[in-house]
Amino acid sequence: MLWTMSRQGKTMNDPDLPTRTTVGLWACDLVTEELTWSDGVYHLFGVPCGSVPDRARAAACYTPASRVALECLRVAAIRDKTGFALDAEIETATGSRWIRIVAQVECVDGKATRLVGSKSDVTHEKRLGLGLELGLQAGERPSLTSCAVP
Repeated sequence: MLWTMSRQGKTMNDPDLPTRTTVGLWACDLVTEELTWSDGVYHLFGVPCGSVPDRARAAACYTPASRVALECLRVAAIRDKTGFALDAEIETATGSRWIRIVAQVECVDGKATRLVGSKSDVTHEKRLGLGLELGLQAGERPSLTSCAVP
């Protein structure tokens, strides 16, 4: 889904503002690890629409720090049956970009069965110094040991 930004019925003409952003919806079956993506997510990752998304290949697109942060939040959300939001950096064939991931765990009979959510391009926000933080102290790097699962 592509959105055009407007203000008071007029298109913003500031050349430093993006006029479009990509937003997509996704789901991950927690039993099979099967991914379902809308066209927007395919566009974010630079993958042909309709191809079968692969979780390992998608995870490999994240920079190391973003991949660790995402995995930590994912594990905690599944364990606690909650959700999370994260700004993560990905590398695609066309270069790097920042995406905002918003996720929620779906449960059946008290058991986590799916992660569902949205991904949106927030590269412009990150270039302006805006966006969600990883929750780390300055200079600290996320690691799998910082997200221990009981």
